[in-house]
Amino acid sequence: MRFPPDFLDEIRGRLPISMVISQRVTFDPRKSKPARGDFWFCCPFHGEKTPSFHCNDRKGCYYCFGCGVSGNIFTFLCELDGLQFCEAVERLADLAGMKLPLVDPQSYEREMQKASLYDVMGMATDFFQYNLHDKGGEQARHYLNERGMTPELIKRFRIGFAPTGRTALKEALSMRGISIKQMEDCGLLISGEDVTVPYDRFRNRIMFPIEDLRGRVVAFGGRTLDKSVRAKYLNSPETVLFHKGNMLYNAASARKSKHSMEEEKAHSILVVEGYMDVIALTKAGFEKVVAPLGTALTEEQIALLWQMESDCVFCFDGDDAGLKAAFRVADRVLPLLRVGVSVHFILLPQGEDPDEIVRAGGAPLFNSFLQKSIPLIELLWWRATYGQRFETPEARAALERRLKQEVFTIKDEDVRRYYFQDIKKRLFDFFRPPFLQKKSAAGYGKNQKNEMFKGQSFSTLENSNMVRNMPHSIPLREAVILLILAHYPDLWYENFEVLSKLELKNTELTNFHQSMLELLGSQQIHDKAVMITLLEEKGQKAILERMKNLVQSVGMRTTFTKAPIEDARAVLKQAIYLHLREHHLHKRLQDIEEQLMENPNNEVFDLLRETKTELEQMRATEALIEGFGCWFDEETDESEPNKIK
Repeated sequence: MRFPPDFLDEIRGRLPISMVISQRVTFDPRKSKPARGDFWFCCPFHGEKTPSFHCNDRKGCYYCFGCGVSGNIFTFLCELDGLQFCEAVERLADLAGMKLPLVDPQSYEREMQKASLYDVMGMATDFFQYNLHDKGGEQARHYLNERGMTPELIKRFRIGFAPTGRTALKEALSMRGISIKQMEDCGLLISGEDVTVPYDRFRNRIMFPIEDLRGRVVAFGGRTLDKSVRAKYLNSPETVLFHKGNMLYNAASARKSKHSMEEEKAHSILVVEGYMDVIALTKAGFEKVVAPLGTALTEEQIALLWQMESDCVFCFDGDDAGLKAAFRVADRVLPLLRVGVSVHFILLPQGEDPDEIVRAGGAPLFNSFLQKSIPLIELLWWRATYGQRFETPEARAALERRLKQEVFTIKDEDVRRYYFQDIKKRLFDFFRPPFLQKKSAAGYGKNQKNEMFKGQSFSTLENSNMVRNMPHSIPLREAVILLILAHYPDLWYENFEVLSKLELKNTELTNFHQSMLELLGSQQIHDKAVMITLLEEKGQKAILERMKNLVQSVGMRTTFTKAPIEDARAVLKQAIYLHLREHHLHKRLQDIEEQLMENPNNEVFDLLRETKTELEQMRATEALIEGFGCWFDEETDESEPNKIK
């Protein structure tokens, strides 16, 4: 009986070879590395006391260094049990919970037709590659050169160019005996009842071939060179060869490759958003990198990722869409967690992607972001707690219920149990009664900043690019500045020129700032109550409450009546200085990154590192949060009123 290649591939995907071999012999725990899918056994084919039989889950093969036997999951059963190939397939299919494909007279013919479609896709790939280097591909070559593409990378990823003509590919393939039906089956043509004459799907686009796990081209992604075209990227439609929910861009190469010694996370696979990100990271030495194909992450793709490596690091752009995408991945992965696999997350600075990061600072700069990746549990906790108020028992109960409901979706009992333990500890630390806290006046839910994780979890996330660069989040320092100015209007008139020109990251805070400027431009305001009332009349009540909630969520009081204007002035001065200093350092970073793109050298890169270090030191030594929290607190020690620490 002949089995379809896709059916055999699915068996390989569902059954790690180590699982099949472990049913016959026990692996050596001292020599094996299960997290990497690397196992050593005493050979089942010849007697030995020292394990020399090696298998690798990622490659799906085995080899004995003692007797030289080698093979895959099917040959293992054939040689060990003396089975015919079809018998081995039947046994493994049953183990994987798969039904054997139905046999009908047309099955062989369909397989032959499918095999011929691979040839058609290969011809199309050759055609696009030829056109990239032909006279008509000059614009495409210029674009790739600007993006840092070397001839070696273009060749490795088989990048090509689809010319502007409506029938260029169709005519070229027709001359080689390919029928219109075959081209349509491959998704290369636009056709249908409302299309009189089928024409090329991809035109005036840089072409990225998409390969299956065997390295065969099954689809294309095309990047337009026409700025007037709305769809910047266009993928092949679903075909008999291409099911985008089962595939990852660069999966075949990533599965075979070995890690560079320079990579920060030794046994992780990077998951990025686009073709150019994959290629840029590959150029920088990160071989284990893939990208989904314009669809929500599927269970099949997650299984494929964990088959390649035990840890997946998802990397998203640092914008609102990127954060939402990270949350979607978290919700999708959570039920599938099991012992031995994990996920981490990176959100890059807003407006930047891995391609831009690598071009600016190479592998060392991207590794610095890898060092700050956060585990899944931390992302879940942060999503549930950041910026929220938990002063009432009902609010605290709602937080606990939400987290437990999320964790309860984990199917693996052992992993679920440890997640529950982790959540329980976090909740206890988070809502620890004041008399159990270390010298703190904060009440329930107010030890979020300093006490919650005993050193790293929340502070790591809060100081990471993920939180600092979220467009919809409120930067704490900016909120402090605006709250002081709203409650102490007289401070505006002491340094109006500087305060009126403040550049704020958050759009809502910018609007709030502008509203105060408009009010001050139309009348003299010296009373806090008048300023607050006028701001609320201008529609700023909601953002005012959000700023107060943010301040309170990190352990600060939101009442200002106890603070003398002298203290407010001192804190405002400090906050403005830090704000302008950070803005200056960010501007310097942008200038340095532009220099790196034009003339990369060690001197400029050293300057980049020095500036980044200076920026981190400034953030680390920032006294604003601690000092501000003290003079906001109504319960401040009367012996030292309103002291700024």
